[in-house]
Amino acid sequence: MYEVGDLVTYGPHGVCKIKDMSEETFGEITKSYYILHPVNQPTLTIYCPVDSDLSTLKDIVSKEQAKIILECFTKPTGDWIERPTTRYQAFNSILKTSNPLKIAAMANTLTRKEMELESEGKKLGSRDIEILMDIRQVLFKELALALDTTPDEVSKHVEQLISGTIGDSTMPIAE
Repeated sequence: MYEVGDLVTYGPHGVCKIKDMSEETFGEITKSYYILHPVNQPTLTIYCPVDSDLSTLKDIVSKEQAKIILECFTKPTGDWIERPTTRYQAFNSILKTSNPLKIAAMANTLTRKEMELESEGKKLGSRDIEILMDIRQVLFKELALALDTTPDEVSKHVEQLISGTIGDSTMPIAE
């Protein structure tokens, strides 16, 4: 069970702070809820049932897990799905898992494709850009918290890993 003040991840909202716990009635059912505020959207309030088995409420990744996640950016991790509708469905199903390693692999694929297209003077499609921006906002924030750095530093590091300008996933972090 989590406590007020804990940082957790909650599905596509990413890192959230538990601001409170309270009994709430929605419809005719009264339950205990965590009251969450996403770090990236502090004015948004989310009610997450304390007893929900279906909850995507999870601990943020540890420093060691963050290092493992960064490793996936050192080489290509997936094939590009050419058909946009199929690709979008595949990416959405990955996002729903809330699995940071799978989401990082997807970000790796999207970023590599973005770099390839940019070298040809082209751009990713709008849906792909939207998904990539969401991933960068949510996943990179979580990695930054785990590594005691900033999302911008994580983003720069990931770009260096993908472009091959650094050879490993080690990034300067607070010990």
